[in-house]
Amino acid sequence: MSTRKLPYASVMAAGRAAIAATFLFGLTSAASAQSTALSRKAPEMDEILSIAQRDGKVRVIVQFDSPMQASAVTPDPATLATVKASVAAIQETVIANHFGGTTPSSGPGLERGILRFDITPGFAVNVTGAELEQLAADSRVTSINYDRPMPPTLIQSVPLIGMANAYAAGATGQNFAVAVLDTGTQSNHEFLNGKVIAEACFSNSGGGGGGVSLCPSGASTQTGAGAAQPIGQCLNGAANLCDHGTHVGGIAAGLNTSPSAGEPTNGVGRNAAIFAIQVFTRFNSAADCSPSPAPCIAAFTSDPAMAIRKPLPSSTCGMPAF
Repeated sequence: MSTRKLPYASVMAAGRAAIAATFLFGLTSAASAQSTALSRKAPEMDEILSIAQRDGKVRVIVQFDSPMQASAVTPDPATLATVKASVAAIQETVIANHFGGTTPSSGPGLERGILRFDITPGFAVNVTGAELEQLAADSRVTSINYDRPMPPTLIQSVPLIGMANAYAAGATGQNFAVAVLDTGTQSNHEFLNGKVIAEACFSNSGGGGGGVSLCPSGASTQTGAGAAQPIGQCLNGAANLCDHGTHVGGIAAGLNTSPSAGEPTNGVGRNAAIFAIQVFTRFNSAADCSPSPAPCIAAFTSDPAMAIRKPLPSSTCGMPAF
């Protein structure tokens, strides 16, 4: 049997091709592993990658494992201080590793707008598509979710829940306060007059959301009297973009002592008080508001998350009787 030697150049070319194929296979495998990690940790992967590609950035909430089991977290100051310190330490490590420092204000053509949660193990941040992959590859990161601006919604349920039977059983809301996380509440509305006993505002994801804060002061957070009033940036000419929260507050605890013809007499908890919290943000561009017309309002997921962590002011202890 005869054998034929291949030319030296052919042998070298084949070798280079094999090495290149191996190298490309390695790159493909690494990319596949990253995408697998992102798909596992980001349920909305396709959507957030699409936004990142369209805008050059996307706002996400990055979460990691809690340093303490939920069952071990108690409301005493010492335990809460320990939890907050542990969460902050992990936040700083993850942020420093991925964004070049513990207080990064900007990235490649974008503002970071980092919003740190104090007890929830995570933070909100603006990132690029490549950074999403890098975060997903971090073993400390457990989930990556779109910090979604959500429009207000309302279920028309009051006539269907058997209010009359509840009142007959003494369930009128007396000595209770209802926290309404919405678009703020008009405290001097005839249906809510004297009902609002505390107010707060958490808007524009701590200032990093890219929208316009709806806090009356213009800051991204505000507490105290007037903080949840639907004024300022809530107004769009003669229209008020923030009337939804007043409507919800009325459903929850409204009481109209002198109703006009056709007006409701009360909401569900007719004797309850209201803790009004503004958690929405104003957007002025058509791109941000589509398919709704601009301007519009929406709530970042991170703002309600911050709102529910803040304690009620001490003034809520003495609730009025209705």
